[in-house]
Amino acid sequence: MEENGQGWIIAFLVGALIWAFFFQDNKYEGRAAEEWFNAYDYETARNEELENRVSDYQTALEEANQEIEDAKWYAWESYEDMGDALDSLDTVPEP
Repeated sequence: MEENGQGWIIAFLVGALIWAFFFQDNKYEGRAAEEWFNAYDYETARNEELENRVSDYQTALEEANQEIEDAKWYAWESYEDMGDALDSLDTVPEP
C-alpha cells in the first residue's frame, strides 16, 4: 500500500515538472538582459523627453495667460492704453 502512495507522489511531481516546463508564463519573452536594459533605457529617455515637452508647454501657457492678464489690466485705463495692450498681445511661439 505504501508503494502505491509513493507512486502517486512521484506521478504528481513528474506531472508538476512537465506542467512547469511546458506551460510556464514566459514573462521575459526570450529577451536577454542587455535587450531589457536597452528597452528600459529607451523608454526612460522617451519619458524624460515627454516630461520636458510638457514643461515647455506649461511655461508657454503661463506666458500667454500673463499677457492676457496684462492686456486686461491696461484695457480699462484709456483708449490709448487699451490699444497698446492689444498691440502688445502676441502669440506665444510653440515650444
